[in-house]
Amino acid sequence: MIDFKSFFDFTKLPTKIFVVTALGSATFLFMPDDFTKTLHFDKFIEYSGYVGIVFVFSTIFILVNFIIWLYQKIEYKINVKKVKEELKKELLNLDHREKAVLREFAIQGQNSIKMPYDDTIVSGLIDKGILKYNMQLGNSFVVNGNNVSLSLSKYIQEVITPEHLGLSINMTEDEKEYIQQLRPEWTRYRWY
Repeated sequence: MIDFKSFFDFTKLPTKIFVVTALGSATFLFMPDDFTKTLHFDKFIEYSGYVGIVFVFSTIFILVNFIIWLYQKIEYKINVKKVKEELKKELLNLDHREKAVLREFAIQGQNSIKMPYDDTIVSGLIDKGILKYNMQLGNSFVVNGNNVSLSLSKYIQEVITPEHLGLSINMTEDEKEYIQQLRPEWTRYRWY
């Protein structure tokens, strides 16, 4: 059975087709008479009304698509700004154990770290959007035991500072020793 509804669904056609249709019909409608005769379009003058309807329809379709595209771009920018603001607030409200997990990126000097996904602190940071799974096989990730490769989310990387993690630039030996003692328990069982 032929589905006539999908056959007449113009929204599934690419906008490029409507741009070409609008430009072609505009050329036919607005070109000078001598150019019309040169291209032998003067035989089609009687269809000008239909060409005008095609021009108006395709131009309106292009304008509507442009407005939708512009709206989606603006909405995306607003949503990204909201997410960044929420993540900044989350960074300010980290407890000492969450800071210890995030400090591992600085301590190990890596962008990706294998962490136990079943650790309550790690899973909480994933839920908050601070940590993200590293997709290794398309849209999937590899689990090694209860460890999975994680990294900081893109927006966190843009806003996180050493101060968020309780680190200072010129740390004393006592501060380094104190931070070493605060490292998460799962780091003690790792082989480096």
